[in-house]
Amino acid sequence: MAQERIEPQVSTGPESPLSDLISNALRQWGSGNPAAVDGNTVLMLLGFANQVIQDINAHPYYRGDPLDFFTDVRETRPVPDLILIAGILHYYALQQGNARTQIYAPNYYRTLNSSLWQRLNGNTKIQVRPFDDRAGTSDINGLPE
Repeated sequence: MAQERIEPQVSTGPESPLSDLISNALRQWGSGNPAAVDGNTVLMLLGFANQVIQDINAHPYYRGDPLDFFTDVRETRPVPDLILIAGILHYYALQQGNARTQIYAPNYYRTLNSSLWQRLNGNTKIQVRPFDDRAGTSDINGLPE
């Protein structure tokens, strides 16, 4: 599998800690120094990261065990950094009522969909495929059509 950490030089583990991803998102947001953010803002961004985890757990391309929510910014989850950063920026822009939502929303959903598709099917074209295992059966009698 391809490298999924955006800053592999920062840590040696397979995933980046949420605190690094929050700092990266705040640097991309661009207003202020990420090191000067207060605790309440960090907790809000932790909540946004948990919304991303919920989006992944509910996504039709995700096939793993349900991911646990973050309880601390030092934790990691087996989620590509790009998905978490894009999701934090998206939810932050929504919360702020900012015009950047028009940029961050499509970027987040494109990143989420393409990354999860890549994990599920590798580098193949996206195609419509039923995920409910009902293909080839009739709704009337349950027999093959």
